[in-house]
Amino acid sequence: MRVEHLTDIELQGWLTLFWMGQDGQDVVLREEWDLDVRSSASDVLDGVARLCARHEILRSNFGIDSSGDPVRMVTDPIDFTPPVTIVDSGSPEFAPEIGGAVSDGRYLWQMVLAVDGGAVSSVRLYLRHILADAFGMAVWRTDLSSAILDPEWDPPLPVVGRQFTLTGETGRTGNEQRTAGWAHAPQAVVPVVRSTVPHSHYCAATAVPGLGTELEVLGDDAGVGSTVCAKFAVAWAMSQLSGQSNVLLANVVYTDSFESREIACRTFNVRESISIRAEDTFLSALREMRRNSLDAYMALMECGFSSDIDRDALILQRRGIGGAAPTYFDYIPLQQMAAEVTEIVEGQKQAVSSIGQNMVDCLSPVFILEQLNDSDVRMNILADDKVISRDLALELPFIVYRFVRLARRLSMRVATARELFRDRDRLHVGSRLVANRWVQTDVLRSCLVDAPGVLDATVTVTEDRVRADIVLADGAAVFDVHEFITAHVFADRRICAPDVYRWRTAQCQVSDEWFPGSGAVPRLPCRTRNEEVLVEVMGELHQEKVSNLALTYLGAGGRLRRAPAVVERLRLRGLAGLRREHFETTFSLRMLGTLLRPIDVVTPCS
Repeated sequence: MRVEHLTDIELQGWLTLFWMGQDGQDVVLREEWDLDVRSSASDVLDGVARLCARHEILRSNFGIDSSGDPVRMVTDPIDFTPPVTIVDSGSPEFAPEIGGAVSDGRYLWQMVLAVDGGAVSSVRLYLRHILADAFGMAVWRTDLSSAILDPEWDPPLPVVGRQFTLTGETGRTGNEQRTAGWAHAPQAVVPVVRSTVPHSHYCAATAVPGLGTELEVLGDDAGVGSTVCAKFAVAWAMSQLSGQSNVLLANVVYTDSFESREIACRTFNVRESISIRAEDTFLSALREMRRNSLDAYMALMECGFSSDIDRDALILQRRGIGGAAPTYFDYIPLQQMAAEVTEIVEGQKQAVSSIGQNMVDCLSPVFILEQLNDSDVRMNILADDKVISRDLALELPFIVYRFVRLARRLSMRVATARELFRDRDRLHVGSRLVANRWVQTDVLRSCLVDAPGVLDATVTVTEDRVRADIVLADGAAVFDVHEFITAHVFADRRICAPDVYRWRTAQCQVSDEWFPGSGAVPRLPCRTRNEEVLVEVMGELHQEKVSNLALTYLGAGGRLRRAPAVVERLRLRGLAGLRREHFETTFSLRMLGTLLRPIDVVTPCS
């Protein structure tokens, strides 16, 4: 076997052996590698052979001989139509060596070491039935082609972009029709991007000469199918904005390998101009994510898919897709995205483009990046007039934090909240921003007066702050207006807002009876001990300037184990029975107050 394509591989310590059994169920075996980065290509293949030889199920399914060589496999004679061949423009004789058994000119099984182009991050062995699931196809490097159907065979169904559907006996009960997901052409299919994502997902994008681009996603764990497709569709569409004039994203299919079934199939056929293509694809994917998974939507907004905190930053698109494959997938090119959603006219007021306007109609909120100048980017949070749901309240601060952190990594400067408050004529509040509508001082005063227990209010705009003198039924108090708006939109009725204010702002003296909210909000006659202790601990962390670090991950599902400072203090105080909602809501209020208050969130980078 030729192995020069596997030299200098960085191994991650796991080998995944993956195939479909005759009962129609996919099987995954995962074992630790006994190899390291110094291992040669021959060592890699020997390790694969030893793994195959150790498992009786492999020998019984594939007839591996006594040598345990996984390349020499024998498959049951299954009749398939049409014939399938694997082509390689560089090495015609290479395909039989990696493809396993060949019977009557047809490949029945395929064995491929799936390796990321460029800097390799993982090595996997896939043993998949070609016609049962086309997503087992993979290539080693960009000089090898992917598997394509015999160009002489004409698909029986008229399909867009010369996709095709296969119907054949797959070893399961009866015939099953499956979407193969390959566009084919007489030329070789050239892979241009390859990336590995969490949960052992495998993605490969291929450019089909004369046809466009296709995306493959392969996963070996359950539960994240359609959202993975949508995320990659968004990423790929955005990366193509300045690339090919006719990009085809077709049959983006996720296959759950444990259950051997397709759990999602989304097709994005985009044939219009670049702007329309970006809009349609971006919005379609976002809609899909919002319907299926809040976590996936948040992941996209975090500008990365990796759970590794050192790798989840967005990467600027610096080179064309048509060239050499980038080391990592350039998920959402920041500069291109900002240019798409913002119409920049020199010497005139910046305006949100039509894409941004359309996004407002579909989602709440929408995050629009404004390219202020060559080095500055501002993120606007667009929301409708309705009170934002609690799920969104948990989501928003986490996203804001990610954006700020991302800007630091990219050596960019973010317009600070102080700058957003600098307009005296109107109040720009991040948590209450409505597209093309600004909160006027009289409107804000009306909101304050309508709050329960408020008799009168006066709004004053200073150089860098907006303040309101509020007369309550039991006395007067001075409020930070932004905190009021934040609490008015995001307050959870199970936690008394004045407690949150008490540790957030020393200036605030309010009645315990007053509880801001929307509509007819009930007043809380008393608070539980848990709530009191929680607020007290939050206040201490805030005063000690450690809350940002300690609570970074709380809003993304209440993972208390990632906030050791908070958990330890609560434990020492004997806090028990605290509902996760209490933690998340207080976290949201704190993050919004810290990140969106009129203070410098990000200092200019050198």
